[in-house]
Amino acid sequence: MENSSRRYTEEEVTDIVREALDSHPDTRGTIGHDELVEIARKSGVSRDHLESAIETRESKEKLEGFKTKWLEKQKKEFTDHLKFYLFINVVLLGVTLFTNSDAWNVGWVSVWGIFVLLHAAGAYSPNDEKTEKGAMEMLNAELKEKEQRRRDKFDALMEEYE
Repeated sequence: MENSSRRYTEEEVTDIVREALDSHPDTRGTIGHDELVEIARKSGVSRDHLESAIETRESKEKLEGFKTKWLEKQKKEFTDHLKFYLFINVVLLGVTLFTNSDAWNVGWVSVWGIFVLLHAAGAYSPNDEKTEKGAMEMLNAELKEKEQRRRDKFDALMEEYE
């Protein structure tokens, strides 16, 4: 069957290459970077465009990882807030029972409870913009940390040579 003049959509190419990789015993569903560069070259894609696309993909994957971390952090902070809220309520109930007081600070506890509920809503169903912003902040903090460690290593090396 002659298919040399046939053109394939991006989706078809993806599916065909994925199926070929999965069915080939030597690749186990993956190919190496150099092989990818060669495929791109033969397809008329420059190495610069390919490397840029790889970098973009890796950045998106990294950002998705930070989104997951940020969401987990939000849920943990909410859980800690809820535990503290419940602890304080138990203490207040104990004080009320111990002192035989009729007032249990219901108003104060109710107002705080509203904030706990708002915190739950933010932790378990944040909007995409807030999630993206939180993930970007975490990513930037990690990049600053890495840069600081790199500078510290460089400074240490410079001190050794002085």
